[in-house]
Amino acid sequence: MPRSTASQHRYQLATKQNRSWLVDQFLDALRPMPLQSVSEFASQHHMLPNSSAEPGLYNIARTPYVRDILDCLSPTHPAREVVLWAGTQLGKTEIILASFHYYMVNLPSPMLFASCNASASKDMVKTRINPM
Repeated sequence: MPRSTASQHRYQLATKQNRSWLVDQFLDALRPMPLQSVSEFASQHHMLPNSSAEPGLYNIARTPYVRDILDCLSPTHPAREVVLWAGTQLGKTEIILASFHYYMVNLPSPMLFASCNASASKDMVKTRINPM
């Protein structure tokens, strides 16, 4: 059954628009994301759980000493090894989780989270890492 000239023209126009849209989407996907530091990413995207004292978007201004540590974990930073010696409840877990979150979104790569026992590790993955 042959198509009429008008419907054929509409079909070609729609196909051309779809092709143009698809090419635009493909090129957008290939465009590299601008690299930002881990601290910038954390302050814009990292969420603290409802069980936290301050749930919601991570506010790096509340723990300004964390900024330098997070920036050392950025891929553009010259540091290749970061050693942290700190007291309890000073944000070490959030540093780890914010850096995991950054690399999961921006530069997917293998990561390892180690904890004191298998139960604690599974709990951390279930409650904090998987929801990211």
